[in-house]
Parts: sequence; structure tokens; C-alpha cells
Amino acid sequence: MANISLAVVTEQTVVVILICVYNMLIFVVFHFVMDLHRYYWLRRVMNKPEV
Repeated sequence: MANISLAVVTEQTVVVILICVYNMLIFVVFHFVMDLHRYYWLRRVMNKPEV
């Protein structure tokens, strides 16, 4: 089954699938980075002494 399904897939199809996968990975990494930024920003704001 794998050989038959891979024989049908062309090189352009693989490129399109890889582009979609990379876009999803970029989206997920972006959200993780934003969560980390929010966490460190909140820690800095909460630990700042009030005047």
C-alpha cells in the first residue's frame, strides 16, 4: 500500500505538503513564543516594586 500511494505522489505535491507543514509549525512556534513573552512580562511587572 505504501509503495502504491508514494508512486502516485508527485514532487510538487510533496512540496505543497511540506509548505503547509512548515506554516503550521511556524504558527505553533509563534504562539509558544508569545506565551513565553507574556509569562516573562507578567513576572517582571508583578515583581516591580510600587512607588
